[in-house]
Amino acid sequence: MPQNQIRCIINSENVKIPPGKNPMELSSPDAEFDIALNSCRVQDVFGHILVSSESVIAEIEKASLVRTSNHGIGTLFNFVFEHVKETGRIDFLLKFVKYKGGSDVKVIEILRRIARDNIDLLYQGELSDSMSHLSLAFQVRFALKNLIQACQILKKYDVLQWAEDHQNEIDKRIYLSCHGSAIFARFAKLCCQDVKSISLLAEMCSWGVLGGCLAKDESVKAMTELSTVLKETGGIGAICGDSVGLLSAADCVIGRRGMAFNRIKKAFLAGSLLGNGAWTYHSVSNFILGIKPEYYGLRIYPCIPDGWGELSIRRFFRGRRFEIKILRAESLDEHSFSRITLNGRSYDGDIINAMDFLDENKVQLEIN
Repeated sequence: MPQNQIRCIINSENVKIPPGKNPMELSSPDAEFDIALNSCRVQDVFGHILVSSESVIAEIEKASLVRTSNHGIGTLFNFVFEHVKETGRIDFLLKFVKYKGGSDVKVIEILRRIARDNIDLLYQGELSDSMSHLSLAFQVRFALKNLIQACQILKKYDVLQWAEDHQNEIDKRIYLSCHGSAIFARFAKLCCQDVKSISLLAEMCSWGVLGGCLAKDESVKAMTELSTVLKETGGIGAICGDSVGLLSAADCVIGRRGMAFNRIKKAFLAGSLLGNGAWTYHSVSNFILGIKPEYYGLRIYPCIPDGWGELSIRRFFRGRRFEIKILRAESLDEHSFSRITLNGRSYDGDIINAMDFLDENKVQLEIN
């Protein structure tokens, strides 16, 4: 990677959003949804929204004091790495913070130790024994994927090798347990007899997709099994908080645009953004609208409902303002997903490099 690109990441300023200010504003064909989204308070939003580095450090230190449960490592790693991508400060991972209330240790090493503790728990049992154990495997896989990407940029080859070795081992165990999606069908049948397990089944399926643990066809099968359970048991009411956002994000990954949006809209209109439910906002911004911060810039890859013809998004990112317009274009051939222009000029790819940012940016994305 060219050194100037790395410097661009490390030296990016941590943009300050005014108190209570939403860094994103949407104008879509669904006015009711726009109002619900745009009225969100920043303090209710967990994930990619700018919070102080001190707040992130506090979460890391808290997680280091105990073994992070299988309901925590995926969200924790998402929180940390999305914060780094949002601010552009990858050097945050090299900060020294207190580990278990004692010695100073670099953030990236603390994350490795938290992953190690969860891996130790994971290796103590068989993945096919319970949904909790398989969900833990998927979340650890998600965490390692994020850790590997950061280590490649930082050239932390010792941590990188450690993470890749465990990722390969977990992949083998997941393959042996989940091949053919029979495991999902078995857990789904159990949920039909125990509605309380539906939320865990939803999280397990979602993390399996988001963690890149399953092939595309296996991901579709797993999510289909879940949809069948929800329909047959009427268990949709058990899906709340994190599960809503996780499910919608997973729907986007496998291309179920309408289902992803309908699920999210119901959550927004029901006011399900408080507490952990702010994963819901993260799912809207990063997956449905596809405005996704990356280490080297801003990716724009939407997964919007088929009925939406044109929409506009105002996004504040790393101290710059982006006016983004997304519209349908019949002129694109069937093999092209999108065409993008930045400040009036054609742009290659779906990631706008931070080196090309102006203070005010106009982006137009045409999709088929």
